[in-house]
Amino acid sequence: MEELHDLDADKNLHVAMDLEWPVDQETGIYGKVSLISIAFNKSVYLIPLGPYLQDDGFLKLPFSLLVVLWSQRIHKVGVQVKADLTHLYNDYGYSNTTEQPFIGALDLGPMAKDQNITDLALCVAEVL
Repeated sequence: MEELHDLDADKNLHVAMDLEWPVDQETGIYGKVSLISIAFNKSVYLIPLGPYLQDDGFLKLPFSLLVVLWSQRIHKVGVQVKADLTHLYNDYGYSNTTEQPFIGALDLGPMAKDQNITDLALCVAEVL
């Protein structure tokens, strides 16, 4: 958060972000997001969500992580990261609040397709 505080108001931070969740191999049913990974400044932060899960099934995430998730000045870069953030937002009941969805996603797939790196917007990982 210090990095963001020190930036000019018209500048943004970029972090690589990915989210993981379990999938039942037999049924194909997806579980709730269980891990957030963030890469920034030569460090990778792995944030397991289990410790933040409340008895009611909702997450109580640390304020600093919520600032990252809701900040439009922190661009979350990744393959299908907007869908990942939507999955997280919906999984833990944030969609039942008056808060706006998590923002600042910068999906690599469409960017790669626009630059003629790949024909498919969703298959960037194969090219990289």
